[in-house]
Amino acid sequence: MSTPENSLPPNLPDVKVKDNKKSIFKSQVSKYLEGVKDFPIYPPPIPVRVSRQALNRTYGITIMGLLWKSKSRAYKFLFPTNDVNPHMPRKPGQSGIIYSYRHSMCDDGPWTLFAQVKVGTLFRKEYLGDYIFVTVGSLTPEEFTNEDFKVGFIS
Repeated sequence: MSTPENSLPPNLPDVKVKDNKKSIFKSQVSKYLEGVKDFPIYPPPIPVRVSRQALNRTYGITIMGLLWKSKSRAYKFLFPTNDVNPHMPRKPGQSGIIYSYRHSMCDDGPWTLFAQVKVGTLFRKEYLGDYIFVTVGSLTPEEFTNEDFKVGFIS
């Protein structure tokens, strides 16, 4: 019998984060996520994958960018990518870390979170849910520059 904890589909592929000996933040990730629980969703959600162009036609979002708000502020979308956010949530309800200098993400939630997935030869946006963000730490410009955010999908 499935339980909420083990019934979530592995929507996004695992990523392999390149080990960077200079990384300061990597050593802090587990500390920042300590005590943060994933939000179990049962029954498991049906994966929703759409093109960014479809979101553009429906909601008028820009084709590129991390975040977008509609003029009415009724819709707020967040589009982090694996290459800069290797510790982001991988499936609906999962906790994670997203890098951003925009403090409005913490003050103006919840945000509808999408992640980029590869479907055949195409890239799509997969809906992960509505998230509320809190600031857990900061990086100096030098620390951010020393981070190696190059990650690759593990097949």
